[in-house]
Amino acid sequence: MEKDRYTGPKALMVAVSFSLGIEVLQWSLTQLIGQDYRNFDVDDILLNVTGYLLGYLILRFSVPILKNVVDVKHLPKPKTVHESSSR
Repeated sequence: MEKDRYTGPKALMVAVSFSLGIEVLQWSLTQLIGQDYRNFDVDDILLNVTGYLLGYLILRFSVPILKNVVDVKHLPKPKTVHESSSR
């Protein structure tokens, strides 16, 4: 896994893009149906991005702590589908 794959700016761009995409999809469905299905709301985008970034920060700070607590080298390797079904 790349070390710089999960950087803050990339996570922010994913969060904004995903949330904005959902809002645009909801607006498009409203236009297509002709009824007020859902309203395009900037608050939804802000709350979604805030939740995404909070999750990102929790992940970013908890993984190094958990790696120190759990010694990964001594964990058993998970069996693959082929190993468990070849009886």
